[in-house]
Amino acid sequence: MSVGSGAFLSVGRGGVFPSALEDSFRRADGAIGVADSGQVWEQVPTSIGPQVVLATISGNALVAPASGIATTAAYSGVALPSVCKRFETTAAWSAGDNTGSLGMITNPHGLGLITDITTGSLHVIITPAKIDIGIYAGSLNVLRTISFAQQMQKDGTIYQNIYEVDGDEMSYSLWDGTEGAVSHADILAYNGQFVTVEHFRNTALGTLPVFHSAFASVL
Repeated sequence: MSVGSGAFLSVGRGGVFPSALEDSFRRADGAIGVADSGQVWEQVPTSIGPQVVLATISGNALVAPASGIATTAAYSGVALPSVCKRFETTAAWSAGDNTGSLGMITNPHGLGLITDITTGSLHVIITPAKIDIGIYAGSLNVLRTISFAQQMQKDGTIYQNIYEVDGDEMSYSLWDGTEGAVSHADILAYNGQFVTVEHFRNTALGTLPVFHSAFASVL
């Protein structure tokens, strides 16, 4: 449930969550800039080959241009005032095959370097066909994979995905109504106040996510 810009509330397993981050991405085309809730988005620097890809606002959505080579990756993040308890996004998909994905990532280290994410973070990776819930610490340790009975479409339909973290447990509520929870000690260790949305594909034909909103709460 949402209640207006600047007064965003979300109802989940843990109750009603007021926003620490709220962004509809509805603003002029160009640099990602400032969220509706006032935070300046940071671009987490990473390069794939010679190309550094930065997400931008286009058509009232957050998109990432193709890198020009097989792999494209762009990371955009915000520092919350304390550890993230709920993270949700809405996104559509561009044309392409399912080698593309969106990431919903939290970490306790920072946003200045890509190693802040890769040395220990909570990773939720979603393709049109499945979701991987895991911990990234040098490589992705997948705690649970859920394959969707029907794939998300690449026709502009917008899909919402949500997760909540309580200690070492992460609960999830997915676009198709799937709900559940997974527990692991590293969820507590690697969740944090730094939240990131990721555009990724590892082939030139892969789909890329088109983010229409991002919300995070620390309560």
